[in-house]
Amino acid sequence: DHIAQHGSFVNDEYSHFDFNHFQKITPEQLAEVERKVNNWINEGIAGETKVLPIEEAKNLGAKALFDEKYGDVVRVVCFGDVSREFCGGTHVTNTSDIGAFVIEYEESVAAGIRRIQARTSYGAYELLKARETMLARTRDSLGVASFPEVAPKLNALLAEKEALKKQVEALNNKLASASAKSLVNEYKEVGEYKVLTKYVSGTSRSNLMALVDMLKQGVDNYVIALVGEENGNYPIVVACSQKAVKSGVMAGNLVREIANNLQGSGGGRPDMASGAGKDKSKIDLALAKANELLK
Repeated sequence: DHIAQHGSFVNDEYSHFDFNHFQKITPEQLAEVERKVNNWINEGIAGETKVLPIEEAKNLGAKALFDEKYGDVVRVVCFGDVSREFCGGTHVTNTSDIGAFVIEYEESVAAGIRRIQARTSYGAYELLKARETMLARTRDSLGVASFPEVAPKLNALLAEKEALKKQVEALNNKLASASAKSLVNEYKEVGEYKVLTKYVSGTSRSNLMALVDMLKQGVDNYVIALVGEENGNYPIVVACSQKAVKSGVMAGNLVREIANNLQGSGGGRPDMASGAGKDKSKIDLALAKANELLK
């Protein structure tokens, strides 16, 4: 009951309808709107025009869809019990003239205002055929014979992807564990801290995080700065122990220093920060400068 029209547009290609609403329309609701409209189209409801005193029109249940000023006499257009509106004119004399109604999309156009765009008649047919073509391309890409096989095939591929993702995560954890064992002996005493700064080739940001978690186990006062490599970028992860933080060493400051030298950016908490850089040639220099900040 809270919904009111806030604009509309009709041309020979599409129409849209704007209305106030507090949330996105669900796919189920859109399907129900589409079903109802097509049912009314199929019923072939004839339009009827009446010119009435405004109070009589209101008593008839006619709706004024805009905040306009009306005179004492108004024009009312009715389509059975489906629609009674104050209206200057219509595009059809019978709902069957519309042919078909297909919603193209629903979106937000302003705060609290949503829009439904739809196509009718031959335009609705064109939209459905375009969707059918996309579905056919998907069917062919999946290597299945019919449309009903598309969803099961996609679900199977998604399940396979998840299984492979878990396998990759397990292998990455093993690699991180092996890397941690080889790197644990590379800590250096810098002032009061145990410091490990290292470029770990071919290591993603998530793997760097796992590696840092393993490297800080059993180390009391650490500063760890690792640079990896992922899709042409160079992820950076810095971790500082609580003792280091209390002494004034901030992971966020260190990651920014390293990232700036690599033409990148970064930030985070005092004890854990991350970023990324672009210039591989400056990695050694960036890590050396980070070491200098700790002396």
